[in-house]
Amino acid sequence: MTRRANFSMTEVVESVLPLGARSQMPGYEYFTGGTCFLARRKRRLFVVTARHALRDKPGEDVWVPHNADTLEPLPLRSLVETAPLNDDAHSAADIAAFEVEERRVSGALAPQINLSAVAFWNPANAKSRTEVVFAGFPKAGLANSVDYEARTISRQRFIGRGRYAESSGQWMHRFDVDELGLVKTLDGMSGSPVFCREGAVGTPFLFAGVLVRGSGNGHIAQFVEAAVTIRLLDRALHRERNEAKRARRAMRGH
Repeated sequence: MTRRANFSMTEVVESVLPLGARSQMPGYEYFTGGTCFLARRKRRLFVVTARHALRDKPGEDVWVPHNADTLEPLPLRSLVETAPLNDDAHSAADIAAFEVEERRVSGALAPQINLSAVAFWNPANAKSRTEVVFAGFPKAGLANSVDYEARTISRQRFIGRGRYAESSGQWMHRFDVDELGLVKTLDGMSGSPVFCREGAVGTPFLFAGVLVRGSGNGHIAQFVEAAVTIRLLDRALHRERNEAKRARRAMRGH
């Protein structure tokens, strides 16, 4: 995972979208409360988030917009989730993704992080105080809310920074968060893509993983390293290929 592609942090931030769900209550058709991002893997489009962010959002009701300036939802299918291989890896098993049915997308898409081309942060090179950047939609502190009467949604991304601290478990890493300003906690930020910059200002950021946990005061955050997300998306693609093969065999059988 060493191939590099140039990307701007502006595009990366714009790939981060609010995670919400449809509601069955008349007049309150949707609610938001979480973070996700658009990513490509081998030309297929996915929405990636933290698995625990879906606890109050049934898979069939998950609602993610085409971009941060629209209410038009993406057509999602094929939820895939990580599962712990052992007790030590339980904390890292907190990634989920939906494949986007791109042929049904009618509106302008937000930029996507190309996980088949970006440069990846190597945990073997982890150094204390390495610069960390992440972005998402906190539940409190910024204008992220739904106006049901006006049928509008206020969206303000928070761009956070910090410094790498240490490995905190198998495939897990911890970093110290800089000043949060109006954002008091990281509630709602799980699912944010995390980037590390190993060199001085001007050197590229590297995709490091997905934020899944923050301390109550927001001073410490943890992320699952990128390899876990890559394996999950590759498993989804492998499953899809197998399903396509079975369908073709079934057609030949008739």
